[in-house]
Amino acid sequence: MLEDMNSRHDLSLQPESLKLKCGARVELDGYDPDKRVLCEVYAHIGPLKGSQPDKMASDILKMILVGNELGDHWRKIYCFADKAAAQKLSGDSWLACAAKQFGVEPVLVDLKDARDLVMNAQRRQTMVNK
Repeated sequence: MLEDMNSRHDLSLQPESLKLKCGARVELDGYDPDKRVLCEVYAHIGPLKGSQPDKMASDILKMILVGNELGDHWRKIYCFADKAAAQKLSGDSWLACAAKQFGVEPVLVDLKDARDLVMNAQRRQTMVNK
């Protein structure tokens, strides 16, 4: 998904581990310091269930924190593999409002051949309530 983002948007996103001023470490799915872009990737296919929106909210909060910590303006992208999953950030939910308020852009990429692999992996996963 990062490869697709990089080629379609002329970016150089790579996974990165950053140490915050408070001493905590943050893992980013995608980081391009030259173009000042932060990116989180969500490969889930289909509508979100259970605590999955909480994971998305956590990723958004992480990008806001890192962007504030690094200073100036950082573009924040939430990369989705599926339109149904991305719907959570394009509707009228509080999470969509927060994403818009803090400048987090939902972007949809095409998994191409990997879509079936992701769907098979999802079927094998057991969902449990928080």
